[in-house]
Amino acid sequence: MEATRSAKRVGLAVLPMLLLAGLAAQTSLGSVPAPKELRVLPREEALLVRWRVTSSEGLAGFRVRYRPVAAVTKPWSASIKRPATARSLTIAGLRVRRYEVMVRAVLSGGRAGGMATAIGKPRRGNQSHIYDRARISRRTIAHLSLRFLPLGKSRISRAPWS
Repeated sequence: MEATRSAKRVGLAVLPMLLLAGLAAQTSLGSVPAPKELRVLPREEALLVRWRVTSSEGLAGFRVRYRPVAAVTKPWSASIKRPATARSLTIAGLRVRRYEVMVRAVLSGGRAGGMATAIGKPRRGNQSHIYDRARISRRTIAHLSLRFLPLGKSRISRAPWS
């Protein structure tokens, strides 16, 4: 009976040490650099990716990947390498659909650090300037087709297709 009581006392004495060791391990794991506050902002046929980092100690850079969001998981793009000082990236040439973006920290020695993911959707490209130019050109040609005559005289005629 005395042996049982002393075993319980030893167990109770060891328990706080194990808890402290666990907290220390979590603290050391928490100091690994990782992206945080990842934002994926829509741009014309592109996504602007911005992030912050938990710590820059031992940080060698970042790898950014993206893929379309679909019912069947698509493969990730090739990784886009960014230096340790980078906090943003624009991914251009995208279709208007939802994309999942992953930013992973790379530590010195090439080891993987923490990562973060977010989803964004590019805006449709604005091509109204092309149509505006076409309307102006067509209007100009249709209504003001000028033909210059000798001696500085001119006449206005309608375009043959109007």
